[in-house]
Amino acid sequence: MGPSRRVGPLELGLALERLSDATQRDAIVGTQAKWVASLSPQLDVGIAAAASRDGTRGVNLWTAYVPLTWSIGEALQLHANVGADWLGERGRSRRLGVAGEWALDARFSLLAERFSLFDAIATRAGLRIALGEDASVDLSGARVSGSGNRIWTLGLTFEFGR
Repeated sequence: MGPSRRVGPLELGLALERLSDATQRDAIVGTQAKWVASLSPQLDVGIAAAASRDGTRGVNLWTAYVPLTWSIGEALQLHANVGADWLGERGRSRRLGVAGEWALDARFSLLAERFSLFDAIATRAGLRIALGEDASVDLSGARVSGSGNRIWTLGLTFEFGR
């Protein structure tokens, strides 16, 4: 769960996460700040920074990255990001990603992403369903290369106005 709020040109957010598998459960709490600017009608760039605490392991995570979005048309967007993560004693690792978003119509969008995170490479694909103008649901599956691990994610987004 991650509520956020615009404060001037920044979006400030709080993240409360629970991750689990057959052997362990993690509870993570964190904060995030984002800033985005339009370089042209089709090109947006931003800066994002986050600080989190894994309460289960007692580890701090720091993240900073620069996202870039190119809107090729109304139905197609390409995204890229570059940055770094710092995870406790593991030190720094690079963060890289590319993604595409294709709106099939006003309600359904297909999502695909390939990214490097904590020295692992993952591929994700999913579907976004608009539930009106202010809400959507995302369902996606990811596979982590070399590990055989698969991750399923269900996300709900609600916008309460600006």
